[in-house]
Amino acid sequence: PLSSLFSCAALSANFSPYNFPGSYWERAQFMTRISQLMFGTLFLASSTFAMAAVKIKTVEYKKGKDTFEGFVAYPENAKGKLPGVMVIHNWMGVTDETKTQATRIAEQGFVVFAADIYGKGIRPKSAEDAGKLAGQYRGGDRNQFREHLQLGLETLKAQAGVDASKTLAAGYCFGGTG
Repeated sequence: PLSSLFSCAALSANFSPYNFPGSYWERAQFMTRISQLMFGTLFLASSTFAMAAVKIKTVEYKKGKDTFEGFVAYPENAKGKLPGVMVIHNWMGVTDETKTQATRIAEQGFVVFAADIYGKGIRPKSAEDAGKLAGQYRGGDRNQFREHLQLGLETLKAQAGVDASKTLAAGYCFGGTG
């Protein structure tokens, strides 16, 4: 029983499994109970800080005549303002992988905005298409790439629940070259 575990003299400051009174078997049982208690405590603590349920919402935003379509992911039961993270997609554009990464970050207590660099509905169908499209930004017009990044950051900061003084950007492959 748990009560006998705490009443043991073995919990004194000079405890060692070698000076614990009793047979080897009794020491082994005591150590097993201590291990179970420690792992049980860790399990309860970890379940207390379980990952938050995440809500995802599509966000359409514009710059001049260009329309972009990203999304915001945030902890469903968030209270107050949270730090914001802008996620920049890989060369395939905003995909399910982008949503997976954004959700993973949002579960940790951030508001995540997945920016769309290419524009609404512009999604490469193959690696060859992606290479051509990404090349327009990486090797071509870096200023346009950075304008789209800045627009994404402004869109993140405008989201409800974002502490605009605590933001950062994370890019995946192509997304990190801006």
